[in-house]
Amino acid sequence: MDACLRRALAAQHAEEEKAIRQATRKLRLLVPKAVESLEKLMQSGESDAVKLRATDSILNRAGM
Repeated sequence: MDACLRRALAAQHAEEEKAIRQATRKLRLLVPKAVESLEKLMQSGESDAVKLRATDSILNRAGM
């Protein structure tokens, strides 16, 4: 493999790693707000069953 190509691939990999780190930081900052929103949605439910289904649905969509 050409040295120039290796450098280009290494630079691309470094940029991807940086983007992943930045996205992870942003997600960690958003978690408290997401929990707060979830709590508000749960409080607006008419019954415990509705609150539980809403919470379960939100968490499932979030992949949790």
